[in-house]
Amino acid sequence: MPRSDINLNYDYSIRDELSTVKYNGQSNFYKYTYDNNSNRINQQSVIDVPAKPFDIDAYSRITTRYGSASRIQFSYDVAGNLTGKDNWDPYPMKSPIPARN
Repeated sequence: MPRSDINLNYDYSIRDELSTVKYNGQSNFYKYTYDNNSNRINQQSVIDVPAKPFDIDAYSRITTRYGSASRIQFSYDVAGNLTGKDNWDPYPMKSPIPARN
């Protein structure tokens, strides 16, 4: 059953790119920016630390997506098919304390 207490509104640029998402009337709840090829290069949220931009290659493919404390790298084959996705976490979980013998 849909929630009636949530209201999302979407605004688009003149190039038909998603520019903002409004949540219950809050202006710029999510805000997006694009490069000249219409690749999304930045996403900001009023509730999160602004994300770093995406890295885009010469073929307009996302090669790296940055988070506030992480990074995801994407790899492609010569035909342009996604072949890999690697997550990098600067704060990996430490191994548990070894048990005493």
